[in-house]
Amino acid sequence: MSNQFTIEEATSLFGKTIECVKTRVWSAPEFDDKTDITFDLLKKGDEAKVDCIANSHGADGILISLLIDEDWLEFNKEQFQEHCVVVG
Repeated sequence: MSNQFTIEEATSLFGKTIECVKTRVWSAPEFDDKTDITFDLLKKGDEAKVDCIANSHGADGILISLLIDEDWLEFNKEQFQEHCVVVG
């Protein structure tokens, strides 16, 4: 299975509301052996609309973008299927 959306898959999601089914975490590289900085980008239960479709011009191909708390979160197909479900 490809981790890239097709144009048809991506455009069919545009404007749809999604719900997060698994928290997506951001983590920074370790600063030392004891500290690792992390924070939740998207929490389980959060809802958002698919507001943007972008071409990454790289291995991820077409990306789905969600606007969460004034920050854009991008998902390739594999990440979207792991973290999101369409609810409306």
